[in-house]
Amino acid sequence: MLERLTDGFPMKLMGGILFLTLEKQLAMLLLFGILIFLDCFTRWIAISHAHLVSCGRQPTFLEAVCGIREARRQRLISSEIMKKRGTEKLILYNLCVAAGIVSDALLQEAGASTGGMAGIVVSYLAATEALSVIENLSDAGVSSMTELLKKLRGR
Repeated sequence: MLERLTDGFPMKLMGGILFLTLEKQLAMLLLFGILIFLDCFTRWIAISHAHLVSCGRQPTFLEAVCGIREARRQRLISSEIMKKRGTEKLILYNLCVAAGIVSDALLQEAGASTGGMAGIVVSYLAATEALSVIENLSDAGVSSMTELLKKLRGR
């Protein structure tokens, strides 16, 4: 049993070191992935809601969620397009965060007390995704999100 534990030890060691080194970046990758999924899923709900309304119904939120399958059958929702856009977003967001991290390191090397660029980038991207989720839910007929959207936009 001990032999199996030590199989590939150098690779396991390097993987562990890499994981510990990139822990924050991996967590951000996962969290951005969740935000992008929420944006995509709520977009599907909004599309389903619009489809049901165009069929002469006034769907509840749950009916709009359940109507996603029908909207897909009607080819109103394309997983291929959503997957491509989601993957591109995830890559772009992480490139922007990496640029913020590098900028912070550069500013720190130049003697600046604190950079804060990475925090600004992450805050902006996260707020943009959260706002998109709220907009999608508003489009899906969730009246409380419509009111929240009005408040966020200052109307």
